[in-house]
Amino acid sequence: MSNEKKRQYMREYMREYNKTPKRKKYMQEYAQRPEVSDKIKEYQKNYRQSEKGKETKKLYNQRDDVKEKEKTRSRNRKSDWHKTNPEAHRNCMLKYKYGITLDDYNLMLEEQNMSCAICGSTDPGRKNANFAVDHDHKTNEIRGLLCHRCNMGLGYFDDDPVQLKQAATYLESNAEE
Repeated sequence: MSNEKKRQYMREYMREYNKTPKRKKYMQEYAQRPEVSDKIKEYQKNYRQSEKGKETKKLYNQRDDVKEKEKTRSRNRKSDWHKTNPEAHRNCMLKYKYGITLDDYNLMLEEQNMSCAICGSTDPGRKNANFAVDHDHKTNEIRGLLCHRCNMGLGYFDDDPVQLKQAATYLESNAEE
């Protein structure tokens, strides 16, 4: 038997041997030893930073089953977090969308007497909802907090004062006296 064939045989033998329950248990216990654990972590870190490690990760992440698994994990993490931390989630969303904190939002609401800036309603208009942050879509400047109906109304008129004035004129001219 040639040296190459011997090496091939030993590789296959060790692959099968390492799959046995007894060997797996030994390897797990061995890897948990502090002196070994540190070496393994160092090796893994160096491998991930190497070109081969980066290429391997790239190929792994391109697999369809991995993509689907990661989507599911990501969805579950996000949904669990925002359910258990609703105030922190709201704060993150306000910061991301409008550049304000939850404290800023609450201060604006207090300045508006806890009501809509247009109609004065104290009801946000939807179940378990907050007042909408009305902002100029061109400059992103915040104008105030609105109930759902007023926010939708402005949206339907494309935030155009001319259209809103025409609508008001129309309503006034057709109002019953």
